[in-house]
Amino acid sequence: MSPVMWTLLFGLGCVKLCCGAPGAAGTLKKRLTKNQQLKPKCFRPPPRPTPPRHRRPRVVAIKETNHENLISLLIALLLASVPTMRAADAPKQKPNVLFVVLDDLDTKLGCYSDTFAKTPNFDRLAARGMVFGLALVQVSAHAAEKKNIVLIAGKQSHGPGAHEHNAGVQLLAKCLRAAVPDLVDVKVHLNAEWPVEEEIKSADTILIYADGFTMHPALQGDHLQQLSVEMNRGCGFMALHWATEVPKNKGEAEFLDWMGGYCDPIWSVNPHWLADFTTLPEHPITSGVHPFSTTDEWYFHMRFRGGMASVRPILTAVPPDSTMSRPDGVRSGNPDVRKDVANKVPQHVAWAAERPGGGRGFGFTGGHFHKGWANNDQRKLVLNAILWTAKASVPANGVESVVTEEDLKQNLDPKPAPKAQVPLPKQ
Repeated sequence: MSPVMWTLLFGLGCVKLCCGAPGAAGTLKKRLTKNQQLKPKCFRPPPRPTPPRHRRPRVVAIKETNHENLISLLIALLLASVPTMRAADAPKQKPNVLFVVLDDLDTKLGCYSDTFAKTPNFDRLAARGMVFGLALVQVSAHAAEKKNIVLIAGKQSHGPGAHEHNAGVQLLAKCLRAAVPDLVDVKVHLNAEWPVEEEIKSADTILIYADGFTMHPALQGDHLQQLSVEMNRGCGFMALHWATEVPKNKGEAEFLDWMGGYCDPIWSVNPHWLADFTTLPEHPITSGVHPFSTTDEWYFHMRFRGGMASVRPILTAVPPDSTMSRPDGVRSGNPDVRKDVANKVPQHVAWAAERPGGGRGFGFTGGHFHKGWANNDQRKLVLNAILWTAKASVPANGVESVVTEEDLKQNLDPKPAPKAQVPLPKQ
C-alpha cells in the first residue's frame, strides 16, 4: 500500500476517534479506570455522576481551535508523504526509441537483406539495436496500378516438345494471371507477332521467347529502335533460351546494355547437359526457389559486360566434360570454352542486370524442352524474374503456381510426330 493510503487511514482514524459520533469519548472513558481517566484540557468533566439510564448522556465536545489543529496536522502528514510516493511509484526510465518512417511501401534497406539498396548508416544502427523482422506494410486505400507485361513468342521451330514458344508464353501468362492478378496485366503475342506501338510504350517489361540470331523478332524491321526508346525510359527486358542470341554486328551493344549479357554464337556453346544448381544467391528472383537440377540445352560461356558491371549471376553450374564432345564450330566449341570446361570454371546460365537509368534485365538460357516448365523451381524463377524486371514486388515465397500434365499439353504447335527409331539388330 502506498504511503498516501497509510496516511489517509491514519488521519481518518484520528478524525473518527476525536470527531466521531456522539458518545465516542464517553465510551473511551468507560474503558479506563478512575486513575487512568484522561483529563485533557479539551474535555469538560461531567458535573455529576453518570445520569440514569432513562436520560441521554452528555455529548463530549472538542474545542473549535483544537479541531482545526488536528486538520492542519493531517494535511501536513499528507504533504510530507508526497515525495515518498513519487520516489516509490516513479516509473522506470523509458527506452530510447528511434522511429523511422520511409515514404515507400517496402523495406528497401540493407538490414532487411535488400541486395540493391546501399544503406550503411541504417545497417549500423540495426546492428546495435533490434530489427523488427515482421515488417508488414500498409497498402494505400487505392490499389497500385498493375504492371503491363508483354510476352512475345516466336514462330514454330524444332520438333515436338522443343522450342514450344507459343505454348510456353501462354503457360507463363496463365501462371501469372492465377497467382498475382492484382499485380500484373499480361498481354501475349504469338508466332512472332509484334505489339502495336501504344502497347510497347506502356510496357513495364518485355519478354521474348523465340529463335534467335538473324531470326530474332527484335531484329526485324525497326523493332530494335523501338525497344531502345522503351529501354531508355526504364522498361524491363527478358530473353529466354535462343532469344538470348544476337549477331555481334547487330544487337550485341543493345543486349549488353538491356540485360547485361548475351549468347555469342562464335564464343558461346549450346550442348544438352544436366546442370546442377546447388546454391542460389539472395535475390528477389530466387525468392522461394530451391536448388534444383535439370537436363536442358543450357547455353553457356556467355558474353557479359566488362567486369560483370551491375550483373548478378542467378543460376551457375559446372559443365561436365561431355559438353565438349563436338568439334569446334558455331555454338559447338572453341579453344577458350574448352579451357574453361577443362579447368571446371563455373558457368552462368541465368543472370540479372540493372541499368544506370533504372531499367532491369534478365537472361535465361534454358527452355529448350517444354517439359522443363513442369519443374516448379525453374518455372518460379522465371515468373519471379518477370515481376522483378517490371519493378513489381516479388512475393516472399515467390510466384506460386501449379502446372499439370494437361497444362503442358495445351497450345502446342502442330508438329509432326518424331519418326520411330528402328532397333538395331543384335550382334
